[in-house]
Amino acid sequence: MLDVPPEWWERALDGWKGWWARHAGFARGVVRAQQVASAAALVVGAVALAVVPRLAIGLVPALFMTGCLLVMGLLARTRTLGLRPVLLLMSISVPWSLLIAFTTQAIGEAIGLSTLDDGARIALAAFIEEPGKLLPLLALAVLAPGRIRRLAAVDWALLGFATGAGFTIAEDGARRLAPPGMLAQILGENRLEYSLNPWTAGRFVLPGGGWAESLLDIDGAPAGAMTTGHQIPTMGVAMGVALGLALWRTRRPWLRAAAWLPPAAMLTVAVVDHACYNATVGWSGWADQDTAIPTWIRLLWQALGRGHAQITVSVVLFITCMLVDAHRRHRAGVVGDVAI
Repeated sequence: MLDVPPEWWERALDGWKGWWARHAGFARGVVRAQQVASAAALVVGAVALAVVPRLAIGLVPALFMTGCLLVMGLLARTRTLGLRPVLLLMSISVPWSLLIAFTTQAIGEAIGLSTLDDGARIALAAFIEEPGKLLPLLALAVLAPGRIRRLAAVDWALLGFATGAGFTIAEDGARRLAPPGMLAQILGENRLEYSLNPWTAGRFVLPGGGWAESLLDIDGAPAGAMTTGHQIPTMGVAMGVALGLALWRTRRPWLRAAAWLPPAAMLTVAVVDHACYNATVGWSGWADQDTAIPTWIRLLWQALGRGHAQITVSVVLFITCMLVDAHRRHRAGVVGDVAI
């Protein structure tokens, strides 16, 4: 690969490693202290699991999202990122999601919305939350633009998955920590499906009925609105950005003019699915009424299968990203310059 000037964070990292190399004795002491602290943390964690009644239930999303991210890393054959920074991004996204939740609540209160409003009004939170989930990726682009330019398309998928997975961990983990109410006891509080399938982990399908009877779920039963885990729409938008960059790199005017379409389309789909699902949870009949949600959003949601198309679209984009990476690498040849 062609030499590129190191960025500030790379110079800082080299300086940090050099400092530790010059203070080997101190470094060994820190490592031993870290080992002791890790052992103590394991003991404290085991005690907490035994003492705190719902802690094990609350950790289910974190365990499965971590496993799913590792599976994604195995599937992403063209990635250039290691799993360690992606896992770090997922952990950072957990507290970030809490900040976005507080921001959404503050904005809602400022414009006169509350959790007691009908679903069509509460759905407007999707217009804040979906773009907010992407801000960590924007921060990476600002802080390390050179490294971002060298990312493979499938790297964007991993970063988007990690950011969205942090939201799934925070949202469903907090929900599980709270004692279940009467409705949760009747319906079952562990309603979200978790497995090591990255695309279906954290999904939930509302019971079919009314205008949803025309759809069938994977088990053949009538399907209502479906929501995936936050990792899927966020990964979709990130893959849209990757494909937009791939179009821009073609240097063909008609393709470059369309570079904005993939990220804009995927962000629109993410907001529409999120908003309409939230509306359906709060008020099942909102789609048949004149509500605050524009008609085009309602029609697009129904055209996309009321959330059921999101997984298929995500898988297709993921495969496309790997094909784009393979093509880009093939064009690089023996020199290995994939920075453009």
